[in-house]
Amino acid sequence: MHDVERFARMPAGADLVVVARAEDGRLIGIARSITDGAYATYLGDLAVDIAHQDAAPSTHLFRMPVNCLHGGVPSVPWGDW
Repeated sequence: MHDVERFARMPAGADLVVVARAEDGRLIGIARSITDGAYATYLGDLAVDIAHQDAAPSTHLFRMPVNCLHGGVPSVPWGDW
């Protein structure tokens, strides 16, 4: 996305934002969701760096928002994916 200002505002409108980072700390993926916190979670956006789209971060970012509703936000080290 080339509109940096718009991209910076996007997380503020979400109920839940989950990110994936490489071992060096680079952001390689983001999932933005809206939830009622009890039952329903809607994945609004899922973006993964093209170099990592065939790897586990895509799958984890897809599943993580729902999993976060059941026990908090887990921390998954990159090497464990």
